[in-house]
Amino acid sequence: MKKFFIFIAVLLLALQAYAGMDSVNFTATVIGVATNTKSYTLRGEVEAIKITVPTDGTGTVTFASEELTLLSASAITATATYMPRSAIHTTAGVAIVSTGATTNTVYGKMPIAGAVTMTVVGGNEASETNSWIATLIYKR
Repeated sequence: MKKFFIFIAVLLLALQAYAGMDSVNFTATVIGVATNTKSYTLRGEVEAIKITVPTDGTGTVTFASEELTLLSASAITATATYMPRSAIHTTAGVAIVSTGATTNTVYGKMPIAGAVTMTVVGGNEASETNSWIATLIYKR
């Protein structure tokens, strides 16, 4: 019986260690106003997306899964970190709002379970080559 409890304790500790933060780097190279995509399969909740803009680069970056758009940012010219959130809904499908001095929609982290695709559309008029790097941070 003692071995059984030790086994359960070790299992519980291992599960806690597994449910941590992780990140994946997306890289897409575009020439001029071309479009490029990169996809990875992920499971968890999106914490943040850091987009590193190349020198003299400008463009539109979209992160989407099959179910929803995680982030869509246009005319990006500087490196930035985004914390995308979506409205939390009731079982009736209505966005939850908090009431008080003002009425505000309640937002939460977005779940992902499947392919997430980064799409980059270059904004440079010249045929300049730019490599975009984005880091998606998520909780497993």
